[in-house]
Amino acid sequence: MKLLVINKYLKNNFQNNDLKFYFVKRNDDFIELKALIEKDKPDEIISIDFGIPTTNEINNGSIIVAKDTICINDKPVNWSIPREDLWNKTSENLNKSICDTLEKLTIEHYIGSGIELTNSSNIEKRIKAKEWINENIKGIYIDNYSSRLNEFLLENTNNCSILRIISSSFPINHNNNNFLGEIKRYFRELYFYKITAKKIQKDINKKKLISEIFNI
Repeated sequence: MKLLVINKYLKNNFQNNDLKFYFVKRNDDFIELKALIEKDKPDEIISIDFGIPTTNEINNGSIIVAKDTICINDKPVNWSIPREDLWNKTSENLNKSICDTLEKLTIEHYIGSGIELTNSSNIEKRIKAKEWINENIKGIYIDNYSSRLNEFLLENTNNCSILRIISSSFPINHNNNNFLGEIKRYFRELYFYKITAKKIQKDINKKKLISEIFNI
């Protein structure tokens, strides 16, 4: 059995009563997901969400299949090239099957490394910072939680994949320590998923990506 882990804001777009989904409510809370995995024991787990590219060579609407992920410090002054053993690897065989499906559906896609920042304040606009990540760490996307999720999944299964749909306007989370900051974050995310990314989601649904992945 396959289990798809998808952001809560994508529920109306990707939900299908015949397929098994888990919709992430918070980026750092996997308690319910752990209970579901222990109950259903899925053979394969695939995460689908959005991320921003670290290079302009990757187009909006394309999909990155993460071969591995890592979380790095929030302050560029403290960035360094991480040791190889710090990377969380995904399933090579499952990744290949997904890439074959993306190829069949003629969806532009890449295989590369995913980066999560502990506090990625304004990273969308920081061109030099993204260039440094791309050139030195070889990360080709940045997102909100793929590294934490990947680390969690690897504790429960060796057969998981992380897919990130690329959008240069995706709102990376900021660490907000106040109520007003959390409200702003909520509406930024809601606007992105419901308005900004609507065309990308429509194109992916049109090509029946989800059902094709379940048929792998």
